[in-house]
Amino acid sequence: MLAEQPGALTILVDRMSGLESERVLLQDLEPGAVPADVLEKLLAEIGGWPLLLRLVNRLIVRAARIGVGRR
Repeated sequence: MLAEQPGALTILVDRMSGLESERVLLQDLEPGAVPADVLEKLLAEIGGWPLLLRLVNRLIVRAARIGVGRR
């Protein structure tokens, strides 16, 4: 753990709610771009952590733009 620095501001970053997590994960994606079963698994694995949600979102958006997963 990091030692507290004099005068440093401590910010608590907590998990997001299920609805918040889903919104972040699906940002910039077309409706239905992520199948419901895949979305459910991703949300369970990510656990509502904002940074991880955003990182996975950007990976999915990039994959969708280049056509990964299209049949």
